[in-house]
Amino acid sequence: NQDVIFSISEKIRNIVEQTEIVYPQTGELVSITVSIGATLWDPDDSISSIIARADNALYQAKQLGRNQSVISIN
Repeated sequence: NQDVIFSISEKIRNIVEQTEIVYPQTGELVSITVSIGATLWDPDDSISSIIARADNALYQAKQLGRNQSVISIN
């Protein structure tokens, strides 16, 4: 289900965004973000079509401003 995948990807994205990382050489706090592209599997899909759809969703997330989730359905 698209809503479930979006919810899971947003939980992951939020955890990454809220994680504080200390740069060991300076002790400075560094923040990171993640863009997530995902898709739903369809019985007629090939491996390459699944990967292409998820890859397109990832690039769309980055083009829309990064640090977000985009779910692509057929």
